[in-house]
Order: sequence, then structure tokens, then C-alpha cells
Amino acid sequence: MDFEHEAVILQRELSLLMDEYERCEIDDVKNEISKDIQLLSRAIDDILN
Repeated sequence: MDFEHEAVILQRELSLLMDEYERCEIDDVKNEISKDIQLLSRAIDDILN
């Protein structure tokens, strides 16, 4: 699997996490999801750059 394909898969995961964040009503869980979103965003940036 090439890096661009991997980035596309991770972007889909990121989209799902963002949807989950929007639906979540528990602040502690939202904080954890937010951390995951940040890490995944950085990973995608690293792959594409």
C-alpha cells in the first residue's frame, strides 16, 4: 500500500472521529476524541509531506 492510499484511509477515519466528536455529549470523552483527532491529523500531514 502506498502512502497516499494510506493517507486516504486515515482521512476517512478522521472524518468518522469528527462525526463521533460532534455527537458526543460527555466532556471527558470529547477530550479523548479531540486528542485522537489531533494525533491522526498530524499523522496524515506527516504522510503527505
